[in-house]
Amino acid sequence: MYEKLYFFLFNRITDALIALKDGRSLDAIRILSSAQSEAEEKFISSKT
Repeated sequence: MYEKLYFFLFNRITDALIALKDGRSLDAIRILSSAQSEAEEKFISSKT
């Protein structure tokens, strides 16, 4: 489970870094915020 979450978050962080590099800070914030929520949902659902 942790491996899947790691790769999910790693890829989303990479997307956010690219957005920042391109000057799209609001996109980066949205990407990180949604990644945080999605990872939390995935983690919680894996425990039930």
